[in-house]
Amino acid sequence: MANSNIQVLRRIADTVYKIVSFFFWGSIIFFVLFIGNTIWASFLPQDSFTAESGIRHWLIQLDNDSYWHISVLVPFTNISPIDLSRFSVKSAFLTYSITSNLTLFPALLYGIYLVKRILENTIDGHSPFTHGNVNNMKQLAYVLIAYSLFSELIINIFVWIFVTQIFKLSLANIHLFGAGIGAVILIISYIFQHGVYLQEEHDTTL
Repeated sequence: MANSNIQVLRRIADTVYKIVSFFFWGSIIFFVLFIGNTIWASFLPQDSFTAESGIRHWLIQLDNDSYWHISVLVPFTNISPIDLSRFSVKSAFLTYSITSNLTLFPALLYGIYLVKRILENTIDGHSPFTHGNVNNMKQLAYVLIAYSLFSELIINIFVWIFVTQIFKLSLANIHLFGAGIGAVILIISYIFQHGVYLQEEHDTTL
């Protein structure tokens, strides 16, 4: 790549890196707040939690007069629209909140970390076509595909065990868009892998 193009690419990568770092630390703060909030909610009485069935979701609310109100929308694909007497609303709130966030945040944080690594390699290197970037892109694709395919399954297993004793599994539990994005990133990683080969061929001729 021409030096002028590399310098422009580095400046863009540096700007994006700062934005991604902001989101990375912001996500960590949200995750810590979630942990604290979950611990607090686990000590509240059963009658602090209410549930209302909607068209496609349960609206489960934590309503404690001494603090603030918290609500979560739980899709019917996770908890069936059954009678409230058949499950504990508190257990539903805690189980869904914990499993959904513990599948989301690790994948999100690791994905952002990989993006940071890709940007760091681009900023520090003489070309974005490096083995490190290829490996990071492949890992990012695998994380996105795995989350899209299995996150809802994990949630449903825990809801089945701790809440409803009803196991649900359908195609609606698969995030096809996320899996598709992961597949596209995986294809791009192989294009980058070929670019690394061409870059090495170019470097050896200089």
